[in-house]
Amino acid sequence: MKKIIVYLLFCIFVSSCNLIKNDVIENNSIISNKGVFEGVVADWDINLDEIYGFIEFTLDEETALEIADVVLKKIFGDEVINKTSFIVVEAKGKDYYIICRLPDSNVPGEDYNVAINKTDGKILKVWMGE
Repeated sequence: MKKIIVYLLFCIFVSSCNLIKNDVIENNSIISNKGVFEGVVADWDINLDEIYGFIEFTLDEETALEIADVVLKKIFGDEVINKTSFIVVEAKGKDYYIICRLPDSNVPGEDYNVAINKTDGKILKVWMGE
């Protein structure tokens, strides 16, 4: 029985040493060999204008739809995507797309809409029809 207890304590010790080696908690963050997971907003002084290698892009309609679908799923659930058809509208003379999810049935007011900026992908507005 003593050997089993010593063996279990040894296993726990080895496991905790391995955990300490791979994952360290530092300043409310878990620093892992796979990356850093922040619990709060990092207090980093980063000027994105000075970072080289940033690629400017303009969203295409397909990417705008993918972003809108993620947002709508998060807010309204999977049924919004499963029970609707979509229309992606490029607003004339504007820098945004409007993605409309329309019900497959002819029930008025069950449309879901997202406006997304073409130049940076920012969600400008999310609304549901009345």
